[in-house]
Amino acid sequence: MSVKASQFDHGHWSTLIPPIAALLGNEAFFITRIGDLWRKSGKDQGFSERVVLDQSQTDIANRVLSELETLSLFADRTLVELRLSKTTLDQSLRAVLEQWIKNSPNDKRLLISGPKLTKSESSATWYKLLEKSNTVIDASHIPSYQFAKWLDSELTKHQIKLDSAAKMAVQEHTQGNLLAAGQVIERLKLI
Repeated sequence: MSVKASQFDHGHWSTLIPPIAALLGNEAFFITRIGDLWRKSGKDQGFSERVVLDQSQTDIANRVLSELETLSLFADRTLVELRLSKTTLDQSLRAVLEQWIKNSPNDKRLLISGPKLTKSESSATWYKLLEKSNTVIDASHIPSYQFAKWLDSELTKHQIKLDSAAKMAVQEHTQGNLLAAGQVIERLKLI
């Protein structure tokens, strides 16, 4: 089962980030915010090296496998990010991810981020294994009818109080764009 990004409780990552997590969807606000949180939590937990791999690189499955099997020369613990550019994976990458899920190294953490996967990819063994561990975060768009509720939640989370006219102004100004609303909230925190 995946967790909706809008309902994701980042508190449990403050003490231990999972060996592998997936952040999948098309909402840039959630991809950015939760990805930054994963990196910060990892750094706070002693993961001092960061490796970024992209699905579009040649021979990506072997690169991910290499990260799984090799020790770092520069750090004791490593954060590995696999950025997906497609909604499907090739068979070799699926096999490597399945291997990583089954035999996660203690000194590495993997974050898979990218667009929402196709239905057939969401039925693949690697994805089902990851789903069982409750580390799939659905970073899909919030429907427009839920934007006001999301905005209220964000304002409360950041301890910002706005009257109804000000909330309406933020809603009209950002037109349901979470990234723009997030920027408005960051500015309001400075006041």
